[in-house]
Amino acid sequence: MNPYLQFAWTWTARILVALGGLAGITKIFEWLLSGPKIVGEIQQTIVGSLVRTSDNTELGTHFLALVYLVNKRINPVSIKNYELLARVEGKWVKGQLVAIPAGFKLQDAPQIDFNNANLYERASLNLLEYGKGVNGWVRAEFMGIPASKIRAADYRVKVVDAFGGTHKVFYKHGTALRPTACVWQLVLAHPWQLTLAHPLVS
Repeated sequence: MNPYLQFAWTWTARILVALGGLAGITKIFEWLLSGPKIVGEIQQTIVGSLVRTSDNTELGTHFLALVYLVNKRINPVSIKNYELLARVEGKWVKGQLVAIPAGFKLQDAPQIDFNNANLYERASLNLLEYGKGVNGWVRAEFMGIPASKIRAADYRVKVVDAFGGTHKVFYKHGTALRPTACVWQLVLAHPWQLTLAHPLVS
């Protein structure tokens, strides 16, 4: 027998004995496949312009995304953090995450309670168990980028679990599963105050 093959066979046999034969191999596969793997989709987007009231200057884009997440693996996990990115002119740009305050409403969708459907609250306070999905809203601002470019962008949500593992959910602009976009305008009255104006016509 080839000495290299004999060496490999010898050590393979020793490892099998040490692990308890096939039962040990099964445990290795269970360990490899039990770690959390989060997948999902971006189901809907809402895009609006940030406008300075004094001179109607567009300062950037305000963005809301309804994101669905599900754990494909056996072990449950919780979400520690996430990022929302848009691909603008070939480059991925990270949005600045913004809290969703209590009572936050949109004129076009008064039935949606965005605060109670906050993805971070739903996914971080509850374990993502195998096959049990969760969805919620993510809110971000893209300063210096007009709403027209964000509406035409690809989107990516980067999810960080409690163990530091990263998981990515993509949406490619123009695909058959393109989310319904609701267009509205957000008026920036002061740097610290946001108020809704009349919806724009797309």
